[in-house]
Amino acid sequence: MTGIYGFLPFRFITACLWGMILGSVAQGMEYVDSLPKGVRSIQLRYGNFDGLNGHFTDSGDLRSLTDIYSIELNSRTLTQMEPQARQLVNLLNQYGSYQLGDQLHLGRINVSVNPDVTYALPVILTGITDKWTVGLAIPIMTYSNQIEVSHTAGNLNQIRDHVNGALPEVDATLALLNTDYKQVFLQTLADKGYKPLVTKNDQFVGDIQIINIYRLIEKPSLQQTLRFYLSLPTGPVPDADDLTAIESLHQPALKTSWITEKPMAGGFRLLGAASYQLNFQRNRERRVPMNAEDLLPDASQKYQISEDPGDILSGTAGFIKDFGDYWSVAMGYQYEHKFKDQVAGAPAGRDQFLEKGSDRDAHLARIETTFSTIKSYQAGRSAIPWSIYYEWVSVFDGRNIEASVLHELGLSLFF
Repeated sequence: MTGIYGFLPFRFITACLWGMILGSVAQGMEYVDSLPKGVRSIQLRYGNFDGLNGHFTDSGDLRSLTDIYSIELNSRTLTQMEPQARQLVNLLNQYGSYQLGDQLHLGRINVSVNPDVTYALPVILTGITDKWTVGLAIPIMTYSNQIEVSHTAGNLNQIRDHVNGALPEVDATLALLNTDYKQVFLQTLADKGYKPLVTKNDQFVGDIQIINIYRLIEKPSLQQTLRFYLSLPTGPVPDADDLTAIESLHQPALKTSWITEKPMAGGFRLLGAASYQLNFQRNRERRVPMNAEDLLPDASQKYQISEDPGDILSGTAGFIKDFGDYWSVAMGYQYEHKFKDQVAGAPAGRDQFLEKGSDRDAHLARIETTFSTIKSYQAGRSAIPWSIYYEWVSVFDGRNIEASVLHELGLSLFF
C-alpha cells in the first residue's frame, strides 16, 4: 500500500505570494501635487507589510494560511486519493459496530507560513514644466517567510488496539501506515522537483517604475492631476519550482490615475481618485496541472505559458484636513478589483486549471498624517522645504487576497 503516500501534497495549494496590493511598487495615497518647473524632489520611503498570514478566500471568508495549506489525513481524504485506502476503510467498517474505517485519522500535516515583506523605495522627481513632472522609483525589497512543517498524531494506535490480531490483512496495512508523515510529505515535494519548504530571507530589486505627472486643472476651487506609472519587469521571475515565490513581480504594467481635490470650508479638501492598471502579457515557465485535483504538478509538466495576469481597476474616496501650515491628515476608502487571468500555451484543455481563483477584490482603509514645511517655506518662515509622512493601509475585507496591513514612512526633500 505504498501508493497511499502519493496523496499527501495534493491539497497543498501553491503559494503565490501574494495577492497583496503591492503592484510593482507600493504606492501611497495619491494627491494632485506636482513640482514647479526646475524643482527637484528626492523621496525616501520605507514600508512593511504584516498580517499576511490571513487570507480572504474565494467566498470572502477570512482564514489563516496554516489552515488553508495544512492537510487533514482523514478517511475521506484517503479514500479520495488512494483506492487501497478505500478497501482498508471498508474492512475496518466491517469490524464490529464502531465504523472504525470512517473514524480513521492519520493526523494532520501542519504547514505554518508567516510571510513578511518590507521595502526601501527611493523616488526621484523633476519638474519639467509647471504642469509636467517626471520621476523614477526603484524598490529594494526584502522578503522573509518563516516556514515550519509538523505532523499532529491521529488515532492510528487506538484503532490498531481495537483490531490487533483479529484481521491479519488489516494488521499488515496498519503497520504500513505507522510512519513519519512529515518526512513523507517533504520527500514527496522533493521527488516532484520542488524546492524545500524552509525559512527564507531574500533581498532584491523589484520592478522599477517610471513616473509621469501632468497637472490638468489648477484653480482655487478645483485641482486635477493625471499620474502615469510605467512598471518595468526588473524584479525576479517567479520560479515554477518555488511554492513560496512572489508571483506579482517581473510584471510590465502601465497604471493611469486621475486624481481630484476640491477645497471645502474648515480646512477640509475632498479627495477622489480613479485608476486603471494595464498588466501586459508576459511569458514564463509554469507547472500545468493534469486535472482539477492535481494541485501539485510534477516537474515533467513545466511549460512556457503566455499569461495576462488581469488588469486592475480601483477607486478611492476620502478627505484631507489641514491643521495650520504644517500638519495634515488624510483618510480614505479604496476599492480594488483585479480581473481574471488569461493564459495560453498549456496542453489542450488544461489552461482552465491555471486560472481558478485568479480574480480578486479588496477593500482598503487608508490613513495618512503629514508634517510639511512647504507652505511656511513659501511664506519665508522656513529655511528648507521638506516633508515627512506616515501611512497606515489595511485590507479589511476582500476575496482571494491576503488581509495585510501596510505601514509606510516617507521623507521628501525639495531643492
